[in-house]
Amino acid sequence: MVAFAAIVGLGERARAQAGCIVGWGQGVGGNGNLTPPTGSDWVEVAAGYQFCIGRLSDGSVKGWGRNDVGQATPPTGTFVSVSAGYNHAMALKANGDVVVWGAGTGNHGSSLEAPPGLKATAIAAGENWCMAIQTDGTIFGWGVPALVGANIPEGEFVEIAAGAHFGIARRADGTIAVWAAPHFECSRTVPVVRTSPDVVPSPLPPIVAIAAGHCTAYALTDYGYVIGWGGSFLCSQQSNPFDDSMYSEIAGGYGSAMARRVNGSIVAWGAQDEVPPCDPPDFCCEWVRGQTPIPPALLQITALRIAKGHSNLAHFVIVPDCP
Repeated sequence: MVAFAAIVGLGERARAQAGCIVGWGQGVGGNGNLTPPTGSDWVEVAAGYQFCIGRLSDGSVKGWGRNDVGQATPPTGTFVSVSAGYNHAMALKANGDVVVWGAGTGNHGSSLEAPPGLKATAIAAGENWCMAIQTDGTIFGWGVPALVGANIPEGEFVEIAAGAHFGIARRADGTIAVWAAPHFECSRTVPVVRTSPDVVPSPLPPIVAIAAGHCTAYALTDYGYVIGWGGSFLCSQQSNPFDDSMYSEIAGGYGSAMARRVNGSIVAWGAQDEVPPCDPPDFCCEWVRGQTPIPPALLQITALRIAKGHSNLAHFVIVPDCP
């Protein structure tokens, strides 16, 4: 991913059940440029900074929102996965080809264009960098020098997620690797395990899915609990939503996050206006003040997919029944 995690394989993701996109938060509703398009044929959505891209069941990709560097104008073609960064986006074809557009490509520079000959099975867009799992299971990254090359962990992986300036990757055995640019300390802290408020499993159990917010990493254990760590996770504990439910998907955002239970219901958390200042102060926490909670009408929905994105303040879900 990507800016959110799913525990489905690439083929299953490409064949995911279609539905309508519903959104809320900054830029959604009224004249907001992030208001989702209509239609009931969406299977995936990815959110960048003030723009979004969505994939339809026929494999085509459409964009909406801010488009000053072409980030909301995806190429034509058929794709099996999408990911959104800050001002750029990525898409993966069934044959393993990777396409990147927006800032850092074409007339907007060349540092983020996909390397010639790259064949991938998964993609993830960071704030201004990209990575992909190659066909041999190794990770290849490009963009921010401190996040790519020798800084990427060695070995074979099955899932990746990119934050603003850090990456997280999952191996087939359920272990994970995390790395960050040296200046981005908020993602380098020791993991703080959180399930329900009074349950702290240790040692770290096998992980089945991962997700990345702006400066917070998330993971799902093999028994459906959520783990979080990094700069803003301690802030978000002030409004921790977890209960004894089992979860199947996480979406990390700009200091807040959202999770989907196995029954399709959703929860969201993060600092709110009424939360007192962080102690100690945390810039990631300050960024998310004023987050919009889940609208009451959506508390009982059954979500097929969820998405936030590491560089925005909006939330999106794909639902089978259009509003």
